[in-house]
Amino acid sequence: MQRLLITAFACLYSLSTYGQLSNGSIAPDFTVSDINENEWNLYTLLEEGKSVILSFSTTWCVYCWDYHNSGILELLFTEYGPNGSNDLMVFLLESDDNTNIDDLNGTGNSTIGNWTSSTSYPIIDNASNIFEEYENSYFPTIYTICPNKTLFQ
Repeated sequence: MQRLLITAFACLYSLSTYGQLSNGSIAPDFTVSDINENEWNLYTLLEEGKSVILSFSTTWCVYCWDYHNSGILELLFTEYGPNGSNDLMVFLLESDDNTNIDDLNGTGNSTIGNWTSSTSYPIIDNASNIFEEYENSYFPTIYTICPNKTLFQ
C-alpha cells in the first residue's frame, strides 16, 4: 500500500495540477453511473480500504488529453486496481455537460480523440455537478482520496 501511495503521489504532483479543495479536506461523497451503466459510490470504495483517484477532464481539453495519453492512470489502475492488488480505483470524470458520448468516443464535434479505446478504468460522463462540489475551476484537476476520506491534490 505504501508503494501505491508513493507512486500515485509522485505521478500526480509531477503534473502541477491543483484543485480547489485544500489538502486534508474531507472528500464529498457521490454516487454515479459510468458509461457502461455500472454504479459507483465513493464512500463505499473508501470503506473497502481503497484509495481513489479522480481525474476531472473534458474531451476538448488539450492538457487533459495529454495527461490521459501519458498512461499514468492506466498503469496505476492495471497494477493496483481490481485486476491487480485491488487497493485503488481510478475514475475519469468528464465534467462538461455540453459534451456527449460521441465526444468520449472521438466521433463528436467537441473532442480531441477517442477517450474510451485505451481506458480500462470507469469513465463518468456529465460529471459537472461533482466538479462543482469539489470546487474545481480548471482542467485537468486530479485528486487522490485516502480510505479515511481525506483528499490530496
